[in-house]
Amino acid sequence: PEAPHEAGLLRLAIDRAVARLGWRPVWDFPRTVERTARWYQAVSEERLTARAACEADLDAFCADASGLGLFA
Repeated sequence: PEAPHEAGLLRLAIDRAVARLGWRPVWDFPRTVERTARWYQAVSEERLTARAACEADLDAFCADASGLGLFA
């Protein structure tokens, strides 16, 4: 009962980052969900280790960011 209150539902909004920093996401929501599902499937089926799956996602993310001119 004395613990700090935490919201039952947390909502993230990128509005301030976009407006103040000019930030934009590399992956949209559907792409992010797709990559997450692929990660879990590859690891659970033992086609990849968790580390290898993370590295594959990082490579894909960096390639997509580079394609948008956000990452060299």
